[in-house]
Amino acid sequence: IATRNISSRKEKLLAQSLIPLLTCSARIPVYSLMLGFLIGEDNYLMTGFYMASLYLMSIVISAIASGILSRLIYSNETPKLMMDFPLYRRPKLKVILTYGLDRSKSFLKRAGPIIFVLSIVIWFATNFPRTNVPGMNATQIAQHSYAAQLGQAIEPVFKPMGLDWRVGFGIISAFAAREVFVSSLAIIFNAEGEDKTQVHGLIEKMRTATFPDGTPVFTLGSSLGLIIFFMIAMQCLATFAILRKETGSFAIALTQLSLSNMIAYGLAVGVNYLFR
Repeated sequence: IATRNISSRKEKLLAQSLIPLLTCSARIPVYSLMLGFLIGEDNYLMTGFYMASLYLMSIVISAIASGILSRLIYSNETPKLMMDFPLYRRPKLKVILTYGLDRSKSFLKRAGPIIFVLSIVIWFATNFPRTNVPGMNATQIAQHSYAAQLGQAIEPVFKPMGLDWRVGFGIISAFAAREVFVSSLAIIFNAEGEDKTQVHGLIEKMRTATFPDGTPVFTLGSSLGLIIFFMIAMQCLATFAILRKETGSFAIALTQLSLSNMIAYGLAVGVNYLFR
């Protein structure tokens, strides 16, 4: 929406294409989960360092994409937009804390209802249809559920990324909202507890998750590939809808959706094979 003030069609299209690559709050839960799995839940200093590195990486990727797209999008217009930047000063701690709290509340109000509704849908999909076999645990029930049927059908797509049907189902559910990915995995892996306890339980389940042949699902390659996928893929239906409205073209929005996801998938596969 902020691109409405840009008069140049080329620059507006560039901005609309690059903004989804920048790290948004919806990606933070996924990054936090994967960093907790890779470097430990209590290593806050290193987690903060790598989280900042992911922000920086998204900026670098956006700059590279900008250089490529600026050569592919033809325009004979001369840029006319000029902006004066204000003087930058070191922010006060009170301002940082107030802004952080305000953004956290905004995130919970915006994403909370979506996560709640989709979590109910995912719970239903992982617990039904009920199988009348006595002694089956929650994991065995999930393996015969609607979610398993869908996940196993699409598992060949995610297998090159080093992921099984459970993670694939989580990725598919994240297209409604990226934040749902963590809760999807928690339900599918039957991670018990609340808040931090549940995240700890989920990470422990991830450490022991294996394919039928006994090989681990979450290796260094598949974990890094998953982070790269979420960094580049456009998994937000709201973003797609806004792009469709602002560009006035369904084809442009669909092209961006398709290209970003294909590039993200290709890079994730490459990272998985490189680090496995």
